[in-house]
Parts: sequence; structure tokens; C-alpha cells
Amino acid sequence: MLTICGNPAGGWNLRNELAHGFVPIAGSPGAAILFQCVMYLWTLGPKRERDDVDPGESGP
Repeated sequence: MLTICGNPAGGWNLRNELAHGFVPIAGSPGAAILFQCVMYLWTLGPKRERDDVDPGESGP
């Protein structure tokens, strides 16, 4: 994750390159890697227990 998003000593540092406009687009490989990073970070978020969900409540 650090190599892709913020390692100035080596690696892509793709977050910095895109955020500051040094590259116009990420391209397919960069977009795929960033998507995998987002999916990984999403799994680290808080989990909602099934008991907390009201049976009559519709999903988000």
C-alpha cells in the first residue's frame, strides 16, 4: 500500500502523481491497482452485526 500510494524512495507513488497532475490519467494497470487498494481498505472498515438490523428495514 505504501509503495503504491506514497513511497517517494521507490515504487509508484501513484497517489501523488495523480493528485498533483504529473500524469494525466492512471491507465489500466494503475487504475486496477488503485481499485484493489480501495477494496482492501474497505474491508478494514467497521462491521455491522446482523442483530443490529431490523428485519423490516430495507437495505442502504
